[in-house]
Amino acid sequence: MIDQVIKLFFSAGVASKLQLMVGDALDSLDDLRRKGHEGTFDFCYIDADKKNYTTYFDQSLHLLKPGGVIAVDNTLYRGLVLGDADKVGNWINLANKHFIESRSVEGLLLNVGDGYSLFRKLHIYDKYTVI
Repeated sequence: MIDQVIKLFFSAGVASKLQLMVGDALDSLDDLRRKGHEGTFDFCYIDADKKNYTTYFDQSLHLLKPGGVIAVDNTLYRGLVLGDADKVGNWINLANKHFIESRSVEGLLLNVGDGYSLFRKLHIYDKYTVI
């Protein structure tokens, strides 16, 4: 699969602009922050283990520039986010609440497939002014 991704990078002409990181996503996000990449990303995409969605979101916020976008897949998760019967649905429901309670973003939920949410990191000048 990694070979296919690399081929796609080259065929799209973007291989020189991308760095493929293989491994645990939480470790990779921590590594990016340690290496000084906070505030340098334009876009982050989250579609991983649902239990850690809030951590991926928070780490992504640190990496994003103001005005950058986080895209989160499966935010409606088969319609199971509103009930208590499904463990994964509950994790995503908690994550969705976390996303919308964040004062650092404005968001949009698209009712497409299993749900797709977009969040734009706000420019925050002080604790009273959010633009």
